[in-house]
Amino acid sequence: MRRRTDIASGLVLAVFALLLIVWVIPANTSPPHSEGNLSPAFLPTVAASVMLVLSALLAVTSWFARADEPAAPHEEFGEEARGLGLGESGDIAVWSLFGWAMMAGFLTIGFLATAMAGLAAMMLYAGERNRVAIPLVAIALPLALQQIAWHAFSVQLP
Repeated sequence: MRRRTDIASGLVLAVFALLLIVWVIPANTSPPHSEGNLSPAFLPTVAASVMLVLSALLAVTSWFARADEPAAPHEEFGEEARGLGLGESGDIAVWSLFGWAMMAGFLTIGFLATAMAGLAAMMLYAGERNRVAIPLVAIALPLALQQIAWHAFSVQLP
């Protein structure tokens, strides 16, 4: 069962990565502002390419894995597996809405404020309750990402 799931997951993710590389990223990015600058499509294309390679490796290695190999016990597979239930569907809905809200925030409010609020909300939803870690991560990570994007790639985040 796990082998079939890994093959299917790898193929679906590979198709999604190809869709990103071929259509979504080129359609939603502009050319560089001046000669010598990195294209805004560069980093998303690199990320989608890594996703493509890793998902293809997952599918290929699972395809050639021997079926008689004993699978490691895992709670998502086997007799105790229940499939996609109400809890999982709720999580998918919450994370999907959260993703849309983050994109809207990036476009309207900007990167720093949206990322800080979003990281704090993600950590709370995921169960983190450390009162030091939440603000530290929510503030430090977006600031570090903004500085890295600017100093390493000369890309101003929105």
